[in-house]
Amino acid sequence: MDTGANRQTCPKVRAKLDWYIDGELTTEGNIEVMEHVQHCTSCSREIAKSRELRTRLRAAVQKVSLPSGLESRLRDHLRHGIAQ
Repeated sequence: MDTGANRQTCPKVRAKLDWYIDGELTTEGNIEVMEHVQHCTSCSREIAKSRELRTRLRAAVQKVSLPSGLESRLRDHLRHGIAQ
């Protein structure tokens, strides 16, 4: 059930959805989002769509093979970049 007061909170909650899904919010932030989505079907759907998209992206990326030697070249580049 979406209420007028609840919809006023939507922009604030939607700005935090990625952090919420990634588990990067504070306890208070998590509680705020969880309480909101319990009563807001729109934001609840946004979370579900975002999670589904992430799942599909992960699956698609796992199917792609890296060019030979790319991983070691990236690691070397990062090591040298950090050391400087």
